[in-house]
Amino acid sequence: MPVDEILAELRPIDLRQELFRRQDFSFITVRDGKRHLKQEQALFTLTNSITEEFLYDGAAGGAKSWTGATWLLFMCLLYPKTRWFIGREELKRITESTLNTFFKVASEYQCSSYRFNAQKNFIQFENGSRIVLLELKYLPRDPGTY
Repeated sequence: MPVDEILAELRPIDLRQELFRRQDFSFITVRDGKRHLKQEQALFTLTNSITEEFLYDGAAGGAKSWTGATWLLFMCLLYPKTRWFIGREELKRITESTLNTFFKVASEYQCSSYRFNAQKNFIQFENGSRIVLLELKYLPRDPGTY
């Protein structure tokens, strides 16, 4: 099959998956000709095989949610039948904020191979991967224990 035919059959999300797999994050980290180094470093850290814990902070508008949503999206696409989660103190914060960012990321990268289950709070991908939305509020069962 000629190269032109192969390229014509590729969907943009397929190409982006391959770039992500190769740790070429430029399609994420370069906007308007400007490279966002902190975001790129975060993605390298999130995708290496060495790091066990990672903290990523910054001011509002610093691409933390976008970076996290992008990482989760591509990890789900690249690794079938895997389980991931998004956790916040209250589930309402996820559904009103973080989830909207995830939907924007999926739209930006032309990914439609998932479905959101609002009753059970998860995102299910066609390849069997799933992102569970978790409320992480501390709810002690016995007031005498810590």
